[in-house]
Amino acid sequence: MFVNTLLSSTYISSGNQKIIAKVSAFAALFNVGLNLILIPLFASVGAALATVATEFIVMIFGIYWITKNILHRYLFNEIFFPLIAAFLLVIYLLFFGTYINLLLLYSLSIFIFLGILHVTGWLNSEDKQLFRKVILYKR
Repeated sequence: MFVNTLLSSTYISSGNQKIIAKVSAFAALFNVGLNLILIPLFASVGAALATVATEFIVMIFGIYWITKNILHRYLFNEIFFPLIAAFLLVIYLLFFGTYINLLLLYSLSIFIFLGILHVTGWLNSEDKQLFRKVILYKR
């Protein structure tokens, strides 16, 4: 929701207030539809899932729209791969959370997150050098 607030501010400051009304109408309809499906199945968890899904869809649209219409750069790519890495990390934590010691689980999650960013090409050579300096720091 925080990111969507920033996106709304960007729409307003760039003179594109009409897009907020359209996105809000779509989000309301989408959320109500998801609630009708998910609440009977999962109760309050279904409502939470509907809200998260709606906010995520609005965020992805907002990043895409702003990148295409205002920035004309690759902001979508800069945000998309870390979001995918975070999503995969959440799945990992949910799946292995009850089977692995928490210290080991969280330690491995750091390497999994960085590994996904490395495989997707999101980390560049400058980032890798910075990580090496941090890890090999001597006092």
